[in-house]
Amino acid sequence: MKKTLKRILAAAAAALMLIALISCSKAPADPQAGDTGADPTRKPAVTPVPGSVVRVSITVDGRNAYQHPDLTDAVRRTLVNDGLLVTSASITARTGSNLRTVIESLSVFSIPVQFGPTTAAPISVGGIKNGFCGETGYWIIRVNGAEITSPAGEITVNDGDSIELIFTCSAGADLESPGTTVYTASPAAPTPDPNDAGSGKLTGDPTPEPTATPEPTPTPAPGGTSSPGDKTSGRH
Repeated sequence: MKKTLKRILAAAAAALMLIALISCSKAPADPQAGDTGADPTRKPAVTPVPGSVVRVSITVDGRNAYQHPDLTDAVRRTLVNDGLLVTSASITARTGSNLRTVIESLSVFSIPVQFGPTTAAPISVGGIKNGFCGETGYWIIRVNGAEITSPAGEITVNDGDSIELIFTCSAGADLESPGTTVYTASPAAPTPDPNDAGSGKLTGDPTPEPTATPEPTPTPAPGGTSSPGDKTSGRH
């Protein structure tokens, strides 16, 4: 019985010594470094704060411009999908961002945007400029289906907004089915007549220029006799 008790005590003492050795081999955490025992080389994942960003969808439709004969071939060749440049693309922005900032972020799709001085609306998107097809041609912005009239820099976007940039060539009458309207090319400017550069008259003018009549040359009287109108003969 005594031998058994000694063996138990000896085993317990060995276990305590082993635990002590393991505790000593582990380096203590540095309280000033804020060490919690985690791997210092790994950065914790950053979880966005709920509500810190908004996600909106954006569409850029230039099909009306693409179909218009006044659009230059150089610009038409750069337009993909017959002018439907972006369809319901998702854009993430900070909460409180304005509409202009969101539209300018189209640069991620290689679509340059230029706004007018009042920031009311873009004057050029993807190389399609306002007015190329006349005064009725310009970009329209719609948010959730409603056309905006306030400056884009003063409108705050909200999560889930649907934004559309659509080009019209007829003051909005062609927005129902973009790309299907048949337009008439603008009349060509008259060409100046290269043979009449000084007068400023244009080719096709039915009124001819008056021709100057030369003055008659006086004929001397025969035999040295002065003509009646000759005042140099000295005769009185």
